[in-house]
Amino acid sequence: MSRGNRSDATVVLAACVIGRSFFDPPCRRVLELWRDGAIRPVVTPALLKRYARVLNGLGLPYRLVRQWALWFTSPETSLYLDCEDGSIVAGGPEIYLNAARLGPANVIVAAAARPSREADEAHPFPPNVAWLSPADFLASRET
Repeated sequence: MSRGNRSDATVVLAACVIGRSFFDPPCRRVLELWRDGAIRPVVTPALLKRYARVLNGLGLPYRLVRQWALWFTSPETSLYLDCEDGSIVAGGPEIYLNAARLGPANVIVAAAARPSREADEAHPFPPNVAWLSPADFLASRET
């Protein structure tokens, strides 16, 4: 596996980035950085379940979903935290914030907008964690 120019970047990938990578070039490029070892995603059991739901929803066969799960949990490709992180929730940014806290990750890459100030007060962002769109994340790596 080749290494990119910032292999120390530990990130949380929102499920929407995984799903959109099949048709959205910036999302696909983020996953290519992961494939190439330039970034390392933090994955929790709650995130793994969310990723599997997205991939199943796209109609991927079980065999491919299982291959993705192996990438999400392999120590060579991800920082998989086999712990009960308390973030198994119906929705919301908590799942990503908890993964960033546990990781620790310095970036949450999400196609959705950053949660509102009200959400921040209920689930404050960890210090030094940025919530970036795939395009903004890619731009930040070029500087």
